[in-house]
Amino acid sequence: TMALGGQGTANMTGNLAPAEMAELSTPWRNDGDAARFRAQYLALLPLMHFNYSAINPVAVKSLMRACGLPVGSLRKPLRELDPTALAAGIRAIRDLELDKRYGYDVRDHAP
Repeated sequence: TMALGGQGTANMTGNLAPAEMAELSTPWRNDGDAARFRAQYLALLPLMHFNYSAINPVAVKSLMRACGLPVGSLRKPLRELDPTALAAGIRAIRDLELDKRYGYDVRDHAP
């Protein structure tokens, strides 16, 4: 979409990686933008995969809560992710160092 002149994205990953997703949402101007986008996209791919690993918004809200972010309850009949499944999201947050960049406190939430 960005290569065709698109003007943004709609992606729940921006709740956890706002600056990174904003960069991916910037229209391309040249080949350098395409290369930068590719690198950023591939780096964020584990987190994006996690966010789509359960019905929306279960994964992203569970991970936001684990990061200490204010997030509302899931509507019934949805339930929080199992701690084992949540561990993949926590690992992605740590691997991308989003916990350091944004001050997320995920130490006490890992299984």
